[in-house]
Amino acid sequence: MAYAHITGQPLSHWQSIKSWCYIADAHDRNFRPKAEIVAEDYNCNIRRYVDNAPPPEPHDFRAHLHGGVPKVEVENLSHFWQNYMQLKDDLFVARDANYLDFAPVITDKRAIAEIIATHQSVTTHHASFMQTLEGWWQQNLPIVEALAPDAANQEGRPRNVYVMRSSLHASI
Repeated sequence: MAYAHITGQPLSHWQSIKSWCYIADAHDRNFRPKAEIVAEDYNCNIRRYVDNAPPPEPHDFRAHLHGGVPKVEVENLSHFWQNYMQLKDDLFVARDANYLDFAPVITDKRAIAEIIATHQSVTTHHASFMQTLEGWWQQNLPIVEALAPDAANQEGRPRNVYVMRSSLHASI
């Protein structure tokens, strides 16, 4: 959350600005001169002062011109490859020391989604996830069912959905 802080005073004390305004968010901290704050009509909207845009995506122009996928870009996805063993090796083949090509089984870009969706490591991971989710659902189904009104007491107080949400959230 972004906030402005002026010489120890809360945000409502804008008239007591001396010479600097401290603008802060979770990623950046900047001191701004009073003239800049005055020019912005005392508006300390964080987007006026802090660039929170993601870093630009790198472009490998050699790959654009001559083809291939930079190994660096593929290795930057290592957190995905760890979850799906052998998937990277089935999607890419070495072109040279710095570039990869798509495997021969990939005939067009639409084939990539099908290969990934049917890859053994992906289907095994998905089955494991679904089994875990089903176990969680069966364990927590009584909490959900308890929300239903009591058939014998239709005029009774409704169940508390917020307590259910909190309980389910804590169980994940």
